[in-house]
Amino acid sequence: MTETSTVQIFTKPACVLCKNSKRVLDTAGIPYEELDTSSAPRLADSAVYYSGRSTLPQVFAGGQWIDGPDDLSGLAKAGRLREVVESAHGALPIGSVSDEELARGAEDLPLVDHLSRTDGTHDSDPESWPILRFYHKIFGFWPNTLAYLYRWPTAYKLFVYCQNIASLQKAAGTVGTPVVSIIGYGSSAAQGCTYCMTHSITMFKGLDVDVDALKAARRGDTGPDNPFGPFEVAVVDLAAQATRNAVTDKAIDAVRDTADRGRTKAVDPEEALEAVIQIGASMGFFNVFNDLAGVAIEGDWAVVAKSKGIDPGRHGIEDENPDNLAHGVPEGGPQAEEMLGRFATAVGDVTAYTTEHLGLMPAWMAAWPEATRSLHAHMYVTLMSGGWDAVISGELKHLMARVAAVSRGHTYLAAIEGLIAAHLAEAPDRAAARVRHAYRAAIGDPESMEPFDAKEQSALRLAWLSAQSPMVTPRRFVEPLIEQYDERAITELIVCCAVASLVQRFVAVVRPDIEPEVRTFLADHGLDADLLAVRYPAAR
Repeated sequence: MTETSTVQIFTKPACVLCKNSKRVLDTAGIPYEELDTSSAPRLADSAVYYSGRSTLPQVFAGGQWIDGPDDLSGLAKAGRLREVVESAHGALPIGSVSDEELARGAEDLPLVDHLSRTDGTHDSDPESWPILRFYHKIFGFWPNTLAYLYRWPTAYKLFVYCQNIASLQKAAGTVGTPVVSIIGYGSSAAQGCTYCMTHSITMFKGLDVDVDALKAARRGDTGPDNPFGPFEVAVVDLAAQATRNAVTDKAIDAVRDTADRGRTKAVDPEEALEAVIQIGASMGFFNVFNDLAGVAIEGDWAVVAKSKGIDPGRHGIEDENPDNLAHGVPEGGPQAEEMLGRFATAVGDVTAYTTEHLGLMPAWMAAWPEATRSLHAHMYVTLMSGGWDAVISGELKHLMARVAAVSRGHTYLAAIEGLIAAHLAEAPDRAAARVRHAYRAAIGDPESMEPFDAKEQSALRLAWLSAQSPMVTPRRFVEPLIEQYDERAITELIVCCAVASLVQRFVAVVRPDIEPEVRTFLADHGLDADLLAVRYPAAR
């Protein structure tokens, strides 16, 4: 490494992406120091300690983190890479941090280790009874996810009713429960959430999903002896692409073109596409909530998952499935359909409702299926606002959603979440600056910290972590959050990240255009829509 170089790249042997990244730097004529993480535990810990990610390569220009090979190549192709490197100074201060501190800071610290469980199985509120009946029917128990989600009862009710029950019932009736399961599996496998992979293949009593057969089908073996054919492959592929925000027209067309050839039954092409989108959106919430929190897998189901080659990963395993509904579930109170009707009625006209609360009718919401649009609007507005029983401001939540969108490459959502955050800002004169600096503050840029206090910085960092795949929560990145927020607030922050992911999965498929009023907002305040410029301001 030359004295003037500030670029350091953490690598490992036989890593194709590492080789590609070094090739980009070599082609650009940029010197770098290679840090082989296999050569010393200290370097392996340093890679996670500074990047917050468990994958390689990790590239730094001084203290400037460059988000993966795609951004490195994107900056090079745009002629921006040298500018970003030259704007950085110094190098990572690896030598000034002890081995012990590097190891401690890189330790994966599941948030559930700092969140106590709740018990909603004896809830005396009749409005919660249909939820107990729903999970008793499909699982036979109240899953671990809910033991943490229930700490914010409003989120518990609104997500389960307005998204999970509403989408699952319709999708199961349209494509059948086996296809619903593999859509969930495909979404979760692309995210790397082993908790949700496990639940997807075991979610319906009596259903045994042959994971090996599904993998064989995706490799091209869709013969008559395989329970999964071209349609099943198409829905899994689209669900996975939506998770990665890499949806192609070819994948969408494949679902439509094969819908009449499902192994379970023939399906209307548009209804098949809606089923993939809606189950994928639900899994967006579940994947991020369960992975970010690090929820433990119920024991009996973990055994089934292991038999199908699914490793628990960062999720703990319990001894057995809970029997928390063995006492029986109440039969009185409203039915689920009645609860859905109540929530839809609370919205009224969706355009007027969203304009009042968000400042506009989002294009993605206008594209949401009409039958459940009011439910989605009510859930999104309530959970992402600072009103009702929320303890986190609406502005901060939408800034978090913007951070996650920028991280995931969602240009549309990054833009509109910025406008909504500004609309909800308590200090309008600082709103645009907070939108501009939110992402950079989330990754620890000292020059972007000023608009945010320490608590907000830790929340923005959580949003950034929520957008990583595979997901880890290193101690250095989440300990400030744990120290500054109580359990109820942390739950709300996790829900915020999960709702943002839900919308991302939907938007990845429908791909709406940025609204004119959002473009005007960006232009008026000198805010970039180009996400490379958002992530790397020196590249403007």
